[in-house]
Amino acid sequence: MVTIFSGKIGSGKTTRLWEWSKKGKSVGGILMPLVSGKRYFYSVSSGETYQAEIDKDEYNGEIVNIGRYSFSDRGFIRANGEIIESFQKYKNIIIDEIGPLELFGKGFYYSLKNILENKKSLNNKNLIIVIREGMIEKIVDYFNLENYSVVRKVSEIFSAS
Repeated sequence: MVTIFSGKIGSGKTTRLWEWSKKGKSVGGILMPLVSGKRYFYSVSSGETYQAEIDKDEYNGEIVNIGRYSFSDRGFIRANGEIIESFQKYKNIIIDEIGPLELFGKGFYYSLKNILENKKSLNNKNLIIVIREGMIEKIVDYFNLENYSVVRKVSEIFSAS
């Protein structure tokens, strides 16, 4: 089952999912909280936080740019690996968030594409993808999503599956 968790930019989607994931059992995946003005990757399963958004003048590595944001390519490679690993281990997998980067084949594109191609295994899982308002139709069309539901409250995640 694919559950799209949606809301406006800055509406607290990541924070609400973070709180929910602390209470839930069998939850893995990646959240991208804002910490001191920068985005970080947060591994739901391990609780580890590592850098996502970088200062491109101080970073020595491949950079993924989208709008005014610059992200660490190495961070996305690691985060995609953690999402794939979570898909193998947990019933509930969070990907925060899917948006313009993925439409260019970057960001979490690899892990989402990999999971969606495994339709048989997806039947026994709850893939929770965060998509901000205004992007849902583009993402659904691009990834050819079928059998999904859209929720706007964390409490609706399980009632949708």
